[in-house]
Amino acid sequence: MSTLGDACAELNDSQIAAMDVEGHCVVIAPPGSGKTKLLVTRLAALRTSGGGEARRVMVGG
Repeated sequence: MSTLGDACAELNDSQIAAMDVEGHCVVIAPPGSGKTKLLVTRLAALRTSGGGEARRVMVGG
């Protein structure tokens, strides 16, 4: 199983920029650009830092 650091190391520059956004975040990108990877990594980072309650996270498709 990979760690959060491993997952963050695999992000591209645009994904890293989206990880640094404070507060609400809307991700709009074409298919295959890594939106799911970004969202899962961002959620994991929020949970491990104590910055997000699971019941307060909304992901829509």
